[in-house]
Amino acid sequence: MNNTHSGGGILRASALYNKPGKPPGKLGISKALLYNMVGRGEFPRPLCLTQGGRSKGWPESQVDEWMKNLKSAVVKSDAGREVAS
Repeated sequence: MNNTHSGGGILRASALYNKPGKPPGKLGISKALLYNMVGRGEFPRPLCLTQGGRSKGWPESQVDEWMKNLKSAVVKSDAGREVAS
């Protein structure tokens, strides 16, 4: 099964988190951490891809924007630190 929904640029959860014995997911985090972050409002809520709501995913553009904002926040926080010489 493909991890993306064809034609829509939708990433299923399995494309985002790490699975043992598989290449790292896009976010490089565990499934539990992904859903904990969603529950705490630190990562966008997924969209329902099917009428029953069991299949969910995220627009790839939304995930990319979240990653860009996270990297920007890290760079800003690092900018205020002194570098040891």
